Amino acid sequence: MNTPYELTQQEHDAVTCLEGPLRYKHFIGRVADTQVLFTLRTDDGWVSAVDANGAAGLPLWPHPAYALEAATGEWEGSELAEIDVYQFADDWLPAMAAGGMNAIVFPTPAAHGVLVAATELQEDLREELARYD
Repeated sequence: MNTPYELTQQEHDAVTCLEGPLRYKHFIGRVADTQVLFTLRTDDGWVSAVDANGAAGLPLWPHPAYALEAATGEWEGSELAEIDVYQFADDWLPAMAAGGMNAIVFPTPAAHGVLVAATELQEDLREELARYD
């Protein structure tokens, strides 16, 4: 698995301290730019997370380092999974929406991720990807 961009410690620290909506904006921009995103899976399947209100969803990150940093506790031993952004937008998100599954974007060790409906994430990704076409 290739690293989509160089993540310096300074950038890591600055981004993980951002409030949820700004981490979400960072996620959308980075994923559109690199055309990949990351999640975690175990032998039993994809991991899931809950937001501050207890709503469940698929956790997503823009860089493998953030995802691997989250692979602790109940996710310890999980494996990194790289997903092509176009496959995610065209196949995964419609299936998630049909199944009532949300996305939890960019959870960090210190903060819950941003709960986003699959249809909203799809719209935001497509809008940002259109800027790169």
